[in-house]
Amino acid sequence: MSSPTAIDGLELLGAGTSFQDDLFDMVANAAIFNHFESTELKQLIGYMHAYSAQAGTKIFQEGSSGLYMGILIEGSIEIRKQNDDGDERAIACITPGKTFGEMSLIDGLQHSASGIAKTPIKLTLLSKENLRLFIERHPAAGAKMLWEVARLLSLRLRQTSGQLVDFMDG
Repeated sequence: MSSPTAIDGLELLGAGTSFQDDLFDMVANAAIFNHFESTELKQLIGYMHAYSAQAGTKIFQEGSSGLYMGILIEGSIEIRKQNDDGDERAIACITPGKTFGEMSLIDGLQHSASGIAKTPIKLTLLSKENLRLFIERHPAAGAKMLWEVARLLSLRLRQTSGQLVDFMDG
């Protein structure tokens, strides 16, 4: 397992087996894990790290490399996107139990938006390297994780397509 992801403004709360029970309690209710058995989730959290951050902390920057996926545990993160003039606009808000960073984690492209903590937050991160190790060491649970990420991305694409049609009709 790779070491914790270093992000300016994030304070490591814990990782590894000594923190496993706390981490399990943090992520057990996240929607992405609804189809996981507790043993599979316990395997996965061994590859995750938990952090806290103050309001105003930039969690990820539009245009930067996406090296991790996150799950928000407490607080809220505002998603901001630059328009053609370079001005940022709020486009969404991440609430507890929701994930972020899946697209960049999977496709290796840059973040398509920025995320800034609106309130003090707690979150967990799964790095691209740790996801790769998890899949390698736990193929069945790893396949389930990839399936859930793909399902989530599909749902978001459907939602965005619906919003686009509504916008074009309006």
